[in-house]
Amino acid sequence: RNSGIKASRGKYIALLDSDDRWFQDKLKRQVALLEKSEEKVGLIYSSLLVKGENGNIVRKEEANARGQIFLNLLTNHNVIAGGGSTALVKKECFNKVGCFDERLHVAEDWDMWIRIARKYDIDFVDDFLVEVYKHEENISRKAGVRAKNLKEFLNKHEENFKKAEAKSGYSGLLHRIGRLLCHDSRVKYGRRYLWKSFLINSRLIILLEILLTLTGN
Repeated sequence: RNSGIKASRGKYIALLDSDDRWFQDKLKRQVALLEKSEEKVGLIYSSLLVKGENGNIVRKEEANARGQIFLNLLTNHNVIAGGGSTALVKKECFNKVGCFDERLHVAEDWDMWIRIARKYDIDFVDDFLVEVYKHEENISRKAGVRAKNLKEFLNKHEENFKKAEAKSGYSGLLHRIGRLLCHDSRVKYGRRYLWKSFLINSRLIILLEILLTLTGN
C-alpha cells in the first residue's frame, strides 16, 4: 500500500485488498461525489457486501457516518468498514497525515481513518459498491498477534480516546484486548484489561467475564 501511495501521481488514491471486488461503477460514482464536494472532504467510502467462503452474502454493512466523524471513529470503532477497499482518498490526505502504519496489521485502516478524520470531513456513496470476502480463521491461534496490534494501536491513540471523552470506545477497545489475551491463555494479563474496561464503563457483561477468569473458564 505505502509503496503505491508514494509512487502515485494522481489526485486520488483507491485501495483494493486481495480477494475483494469493486462493482463496475464504484470509482466513477465516488469520484463524481468527491469532485462536487466541499474542499474539506478528504475521503469517500460506500456500503459493502460481505461474502463467506461459499460465495453467499453473510452480512451487509451500510455506510451511515459522514461529516466530522473523528469522535464517531473513537466511540463506535471503525465505522468505515471493508478494510481499505471501500475508500477513495485524496492524495493530499496522505501527504498531510502520512502513510499507513505497517506495525498495525489488525488496525492499520482504523488508525489511518482516525488520522484523516482529524483534518478532513468524510462522505459516502449510499449504495453497495464493494464485495468483501470473509475467510474463517482460528481465533485462538491469531489472538496473541491481534492483542499485540491492538495494544500498539491503543498506545498510539490513548490520548485521543481520553481527550475526546470517547468512554464507550475506550472501554470497548480495552475489553477486546482483554478477551484476546484470555484466548491466548494469558488470563491474568487479560483480566487486567477487562478490569480497566469495567472501571471506565461498568457493563455487567464485563464483570461476568472477569468472574469467569477467576473460576478458570
